[in-house]
Amino acid sequence: MSLPSPPPENRKRKRSVEHQPTASHKQLKHATSTAITTTTNNSNNLGQLCWACFSKSEAALRILLLKGGLDPNAAHGQDQSTPLHVAATVGFLNGVDQLLQHPEVDVNKVDAHGNTAIHRAILGNNTSCLQLLLENGSRVDIQDKHGRLPIHLAALYRRSDCVSILLSFADHDDLMDKRTIAQRTVVEECLVGGSASILKMLLKHILPSRCHQKESNHGWIGTAVYWNRIECLKVLIEAGLDVNTPLSTQDPSDTALHRAVQQRKIDMVRCLCAAKAKACLPDGSNPPLLYAASHGFVDMIRLLITPDTSADTIRQAYLLMDTLGLADRFVNIVRARPSSTSSTLSSSPSF
Repeated sequence: MSLPSPPPENRKRKRSVEHQPTASHKQLKHATSTAITTTTNNSNNLGQLCWACFSKSEAALRILLLKGGLDPNAAHGQDQSTPLHVAATVGFLNGVDQLLQHPEVDVNKVDAHGNTAIHRAILGNNTSCLQLLLENGSRVDIQDKHGRLPIHLAALYRRSDCVSILLSFADHDDLMDKRTIAQRTVVEECLVGGSASILKMLLKHILPSRCHQKESNHGWIGTAVYWNRIECLKVLIEAGLDVNTPLSTQDPSDTALHRAVQQRKIDMVRCLCAAKAKACLPDGSNPPLLYAASHGFVDMIRLLITPDTSADTIRQAYLLMDTLGLADRFVNIVRARPSSTSSTLSSSPSF
């Protein structure tokens, strides 16, 4: 009777030294196999070059570019991103550098949203990538699907370093008037974003004469009030912009002060009054005062009653406050003001 053979050894036999793969061979196999696998399995549906950039793998990107046969401008995923878009978005500086050295790369190709690689670098706040792209011929005058130039994006999303780079690299004076689909200029996008430091940078690049001309057309003061950007409002006032310019050509009472009152922004009202914003029209009527009185904005009324407010307006404001049960408080406010307004109240037979 023969004995059973011993069970096979579970351990794999170690390869001899001459059959061991080299480090470079391992690197090549890992890079290419990973890229190929992720092309079909990754949730972003990225191509091999895009995935190498997304992973920030210098070795994989270098090997894939040397291997050839891959289009550096091929778009992938829902956003239709190219490898350069991906590298700029994630801040893969060495990847951007490698791609820019490819003779066929299109530095100005747009994705599904109309973004160039510069737009994507700004969205990611990747200043080094932005600088490198500009140095290699990327255009700054391409608008995305919202009509935003790169400098629009940088101003809106408060990318101060990106704005500084863009302004220092090229003359943007001709781009300052460009409007987005929402009809906003670069300065207005900055006001929406609310960065006073960026606003100062932008105003330095606009000639003073043009600055005032643009303000009258675009209503920067009104935009700052609407978006409640008080620090930006202070910058505009310091730059010498007129706080009394009507925001509507058809309604002289539609001023920044009136809108601040309507929007119940007491800090804005204080700031504008300190900057000599006029509450009264030439005939002595005071629309902001009447609006404040009709809504019981007592603290605003203290700021809005001026010596040139007409007696008729004072009476109207009193009656409006009386309907709210605030007549006594209104009388006290008026009597604490200069003699011209207090005498108007005390001498009137209506009270």
